[in-house]
This record gives sequence, C-alpha cells and structure tokens, in this order.
Amino acid sequence: SQNIKERLENLKEEFTSLLYDSVCRSLYEKDKLLFSFLICTTIMEGDSKITPRDLRFMLTGGTSLEQAKENPTLNRETIPAWLGKAQWCGVLELSRSFELFEGFDEEIIKNIGTWTNIFYFSPNPLEEDWPERWQELPFFWKVVLVRILRPAKLVPALQQLVQSEMGSRKYIEPPAFDLEKTYMDSRWDVPIIFILSPGADPMSELEKLADRRGFKHNMHILSLGQGQGTIASEAIQEGLKAGRWVVLQNCHLAVSWMPTLEKIIEDFNLLEDYNEEFRLWLTSMPSSDFPVSVLQRGAKLTNEPPKGLKQNMLRSYLSYDQKSFENNEKPRAWKKLLFGLTFFHAMVLERRKYGPLGWNIPYSFSQSDLKISVDQLFMFLNEYHELPWEALNYMVAEANYGGRVTDPWDRRYI
Repeated sequence: SQNIKERLENLKEEFTSLLYDSVCRSLYEKDKLLFSFLICTTIMEGDSKITPRDLRFMLTGGTSLEQAKENPTLNRETIPAWLGKAQWCGVLELSRSFELFEGFDEEIIKNIGTWTNIFYFSPNPLEEDWPERWQELPFFWKVVLVRILRPAKLVPALQQLVQSEMGSRKYIEPPAFDLEKTYMDSRWDVPIIFILSPGADPMSELEKLADRRGFKHNMHILSLGQGQGTIASEAIQEGLKAGRWVVLQNCHLAVSWMPTLEKIIEDFNLLEDYNEEFRLWLTSMPSSDFPVSVLQRGAKLTNEPPKGLKQNMLRSYLSYDQKSFENNEKPRAWKKLLFGLTFFHAMVLERRKYGPLGWNIPYSFSQSDLKISVDQLFMFLNEYHELPWEALNYMVAEANYGGRVTDPWDRRYI
C-alpha cells in the first residue's frame, strides 16, 4: 500500500501472525491461550487502550479485604449468596480505584437481582444485556468484571477478548502440528528439537516427512542411553559430510553426554566442510539437564494432542497420507469408516480431561494407536469382499487401544 499508516498496519498484522505461528509450535496446549493473551494485551498497551495498571488489576484482581459496605447477597431470602467476600471486596476496590467504575458498588446494591441473573444464572455473562451505561463498557473491562464476579467463566471470556481485539479466531485456535513447515524454515546448523509429552510419538510424522523428501533410506535413527554417546557423535560427523538426517531420541536419558552434544553444535559455526542437506533431529522430555544454548539455537516443537474434538480430528486428518487416502478400492466405505475411527480417537483423548469421569486411569493413547488402526481398516477393506466387523472391532477396541487399558470398567466402555 502507498498509504504509510495502512502499510504499517499490514506489517504489524503480518509480523504478529508470523510471531504467533513461530512461538506457538514450541508451546504446550495449556500455554497457547496465555501467549495469545500476552500478544493481545501488549498490542492494546501499545495502542493506549489499556495501561499497565489496568492489566495488573485484571491479573491480580482485588487485593484489599476491607468491606466498607455490606455484601448485598447476604441475608436475602430471594437471592442466593453467590457473592463471596473476596468478590465483593474486589468490586469495592474497583469502584474506589478506577474512575470508569465510580458508583458501580452502589449499582450492584441497587440492582442486585439483575446482576445476579447476569453473573450467577447466565451461562455466558458477556452475552447478556447489562444495565444502563455498563453496557457501553469497553470489552476489556467487562472481562475484568467476569474475572472478579464469575472467575469460572474467565477462559472463554479471554478467548472472546483475544478474538475481538485481534480480529481473527486464529489466535484462539492454534495451528495444527506441521512438521513440513518447520523443516522448510530450518537449516543444517539449526537442530530441530521435539519436546515430548506423555503419549506423544513424533517418529511416525518424521518418517513420513523423510519419505516425502527422499531421506527414508538416508536417515540415521539412534535411541540414546548408556554407551550410545560415541556412536551418536560419529553419526553426526558422518551426517554432516554425507548430507544425512540424524535423529537422536530420548536426549533426557543421556545426561552425561549432553555437554558433548552442546560442544558439537557450537562447533557448527567453525565448519567449512558440510552438506546443507544435513539435519539434526532431537527428542527429549522436559529436562533441566538439556543444554540451554542448544534450546536457544534450535527450532522447538511440541507434539501433544490438541485440545478439543475439532482440533484433534483436524490434526489426525492432516497426518494421513494423501495417496493412501484416495487409493482404497472401496472409497465410500473407507472415508466414512475413517471418519468414525478419527472421531473415536479424538474422543478417547478428550475423555482424559475429565479425570475419573472420563477414564479411571489416565491412559497414554497416542497417534500410533490411530495409525495402526487406520492401516488395518485400509487392509480389511482392500482384501475382503465384506468388511469383517468383528475382527476390526477386536483389533481396534481390544488390541490397539484396549491393550493399554487395565481397569475392567474402562475396558467395558472402550
């Protein structure tokens, strides 16, 4: 654009998007909304929509325990006592500290029935009609009130705030795991680090990428452990010269060799004889012994099940091989049953969020369970005139997924 202001706005949006994508791939699911909120509030501060004091109050809530006025929900027969002491003190402090909320405590006392409907009975307080001038409050301050009066609804309120300020759902729906994009952004002297989580296995995705890139038979995979350090060092030196991919699994199990790995990677800068096709892939659980300099230098990836059925299914579909997806002899049955398997996989993962209500024991179901089930479905459809339902049901429910299940009630459910 020739318009400077418009051009700067476009640059800001593009840079924000690139920053979000780059950082998000190295964060666990539980931290991604927090990162989006951090970006959102930083931009709001830069645009003078909020001040550091405003943000501090949102993060800490009310800190005073002084009750200058009586809690209006106490000793009322027609109104439940939903307003706790800390919440009421937060309202009083908000009314004292911010000019925008002057008289808000009196408003709550005067119209306690209306505010009870909004913040106690309503499933979404932000979608209700608020009394008089409070309806015109900036969205940020409405979220502050949700944080004080209905903290259980704070997460969806923050999602709405991020979406309204950033102008896109992208920042509340993290990008799916994309190993291809990370590879395109990488270089021979930048290690790619998988930060593992329970039940996550990135090797199947890595093997698919190697196959697509022609490195399937030019990849050295080594699981680190006692006595493997020397072999790993030699593999890296050979890979640098031959342009081979070197995969070192479970770095957290080779604590004594980590300083050597750090030195090898630091010496990349001094090399003159190297092949630019070389890539160093590392996998590790979170560990305080992992070299900080390697983390700072490397491209970091997390590979854990995303939150929500939709994101889980999207990730699974992105992992399927396009060629196999279109080549089944019974395409109609294949695609319908594949959807069913994908939904089943997403559901068993999501149930872990609900503790004993989901599974009595939190099993580590992984993408490899889905992969073997999909491969078996593909084979059954191609090799049998009629699908052997009992065999498929047994292999998926009893062997692939059920093999992890030890509790009899969980086994009955699956």
